[in-house]
Amino acid sequence: MPARGVLREKTEAMLKKIYLWLYRKTATVGGDAEHTSGPWQNAVRQEALNLCGDVGSGRVVEIGCGRGYFLSELAARNRSAQVWGIDHDEKELTHAEKRSKELSLTNAHFALQDATQLSFNEESFDVVVCINLLLSLPSLDVVAACLKNMRRICKKSGYILFDYRNSLNPLVPLKYKLAPYYDRTLKNVKRFAYSPRQIEQILNDLQLDIVTAKYLGFPVRRFAPVIVVKAGKR
Repeated sequence: MPARGVLREKTEAMLKKIYLWLYRKTATVGGDAEHTSGPWQNAVRQEALNLCGDVGSGRVVEIGCGRGYFLSELAARNRSAQVWGIDHDEKELTHAEKRSKELSLTNAHFALQDATQLSFNEESFDVVVCINLLLSLPSLDVVAACLKNMRRICKKSGYILFDYRNSLNPLVPLKYKLAPYYDRTLKNVKRFAYSPRQIEQILNDLQLDIVTAKYLGFPVRRFAPVIVVKAGKR
């Protein structure tokens, strides 16, 4: 084999080892072997549940509810609340509806919608949640459109809750670049990371103030791989 071919094989092998190490450290696939499962995703859901706390008899909506992991637990913990889940993927919504029926969640409702074009009226909800979704949005413009819609449907007295993958952590962009080559669950799924400065600028433009920021993973604070944000209207 020509020297160039040998070098290419060695390089690919090294990159695969790096990816598999990142894979084990950051997002090992969970029981259902879907790209929506894993330690980071699960940690975000748990932190979001903690930040939501007791929502009483309020109205909550989850943007991009997927298979309903977060929504079903929130609805089960808050039986007096009305919890909505929206997603643009009909198959995912079917899974979420099935999960809610299995748990007898009469307070869970679902709708097929896009995160950037929500049909709900202004100030319809006390809490607007969007977790494990911004990592799928391909540009800051789309992220801004999503957060703008979240703000629009959130009551003045309420808050929005979301997370994003942090581009300041060098392992995050590297993992996402390598993932499609070595992870079958991400073969046709792209992932994106954004910096705290970029997200904070969008929030400022939308007149949203950060109430709480939770930093998940190592290293801590602004270099953490995942940041969960709770924000309210000015």
